[in-house]
Amino acid sequence: AGQRASLAAYSFSNIASLSFAGRPTVANNRPVSGTFFQTLQLTPARGRLLAASDDRPGAPGVAVLSHQIWSTFFASDPAIVGKSIRLD
Repeated sequence: AGQRASLAAYSFSNIASLSFAGRPTVANNRPVSGTFFQTLQLTPARGRLLAASDDRPGAPGVAVLSHQIWSTFFASDPAIVGKSIRLD
């Protein structure tokens, strides 16, 4: 079976403000392409990862939370999946 090539892009990380339900914090923000997680063959612990369709102009914003931010800021609450957060 032949291997399939894949390409992904990412940008350098920066500090961003993140808030949920009026509670603020700061987090590292690393913009990545929709194919980033698929290229690395990763699967989400909860919810979904980005997809190539997330790169379309006008597509709604999507965020993937790291395990660290999910466990510390969101107290490992599985109900956060699908909720809106504010990321500056």
